[in-house]
Amino acid sequence: MEQLATAPQPVTQPEQASSIGADMSIVGTILATGAVEVFGRIKGELRGTSLLIGEGGQLEGKACGEEVTVLGRITGTIRARQVKLLGRAAVEGDIFHQRLSIEEEALFEGTSQPLF
Repeated sequence: MEQLATAPQPVTQPEQASSIGADMSIVGTILATGAVEVFGRIKGELRGTSLLIGEGGQLEGKACGEEVTVLGRITGTIRARQVKLLGRAAVEGDIFHQRLSIEEEALFEGTSQPLF
């Protein structure tokens, strides 16, 4: 019996995060369809599925996503289903969320309001 050749199956790559390095400074709006890691500076708006403001990373403006994790500094507004302030994170501004967790060493000055 002769076997028919099957079409090759597409290989799915694991999602890689877009990264803004420590040596980068951006002014404007950044829109991403996936994850974004920030180790540099942004002045403006950052939107993505999963956002990480890493140690040394700074955002002055708005952060919007499904999940926002902060180890660096944000001055402005965060809007996400889940927000985590880890380590020595510093946030000055308003957080709109469904879930918010703040570690002991993190600093938060502003208001916290639930998303509906």
